[in-house]
Parts: sequence; structure tokens; C-alpha cells
Amino acid sequence: MSSNTGSGVGLFDGVSGDLGTQADPGGNTFTGNTSTGLQLGLGSQVPVPAVGNTWNANVQGADAAGHYSPTLQKTGPANGTNYLINNASVVNL
Repeated sequence: MSSNTGSGVGLFDGVSGDLGTQADPGGNTFTGNTSTGLQLGLGSQVPVPAVGNTWNANVQGADAAGHYSPTLQKTGPANGTNYLINNASVVNL
């Protein structure tokens, strides 16, 4: 999910995903993508879990190691190199 042309992972209408929870952290790396690490365009506001991953450091609230506080929830729209939320989709980081 790193160093892709475009997005690392994209989840859109009709697709769900589990990229990590507090009980089972993802351990994925979403860095170096030319567009964004995670792109959401879901019709529902059910949160996509994406806890315990490594993101681009010091971007969109990530710390210097590329991590987020495990209780952080973001609702779209939002646009950046770590996550791009096209509508009112929700992600738990």
C-alpha cells in the first residue's frame, strides 16, 4: 500500500474494509503514494476501521512516526496525502 501511483487503497460504494482496530491493529504502511494512502467514497457513514497503521509523518495530524491516536475519527470531506474522504464517509484512525 506504499509507493503507488495514485491511492494506496480505495474503498467505494458497496465495499467494506477492516484495516485495523484497537483489538487487532492493522500494521499496514500507507506512505509514499502519489495521491493519498486511503481514499474513501462510501455511501454510508459506518466508520471504516484503520487503526494501528503507519502513515506519512507530520501530515493530517499524524505524529512524527506516522501514527494517529487510536481514538481519532475523521469524517469527510477531507483531502490529503494520508486520507482522502470524498463525501460523508468516516474513518477511525
